[in-house]
Amino acid sequence: MNSTINKIKIIKDSGKKVIGCFPLYPPLELFHSMDIVPVVLWGLDGALAGVRESDRHLQNYVCSVARHLTEFVLTDGGKLLDGLFMYNACDTLRNLPEILECGLGEKDINVPLFNIHIPAMYTGQTDSSQYLRDEMTGFVSKLEQEYGVAYSEKRFRESADLYREMRSLSLELDTLVSSGRIGFGDFPGSSMRDTSCR
Repeated sequence: MNSTINKIKIIKDSGKKVIGCFPLYPPLELFHSMDIVPVVLWGLDGALAGVRESDRHLQNYVCSVARHLTEFVLTDGGKLLDGLFMYNACDTLRNLPEILECGLGEKDINVPLFNIHIPAMYTGQTDSSQYLRDEMTGFVSKLEQEYGVAYSEKRFRESADLYREMRSLSLELDTLVSSGRIGFGDFPGSSMRDTSCR
């Protein structure tokens, strides 16, 4: 069975909420601090039998990443997820929320959709910091309402520290591999501390 689906089922069996995220850079620390488990939906092409559902909703020239994301959400994945998060990383993903909403609606699947817009501004062109602050504040409020959890700056800082440590340890492992001191296969047996987030 699909390893992503297995992963989601294991998390849900533990009693936690799972939010499917795409593309690659969701606010992991924020979700973690609110006790929501983010699962980045990437590399799904080998786990899907085809893109039949995706073909009904997307043009055939759309990139394979978006096609596989759409297929996953409109088939088994959408039934398991407690939410979806995305932002405008490319032209396709800019319009994907509405497409997924329609596709899920046809199947009577209700998955909360969280979509933020990140302004693409050139340095010095204009200050978009207030706009981005408002986007994130509204996003946090929607998470609080949907999942019945309260944002805590203290928990957010703890999550940020934890993820910073994990990334630092991952960088150390990457340095060991690139220098030839260990191989990727040695990661599970390395003497370094567990880098998974608690």
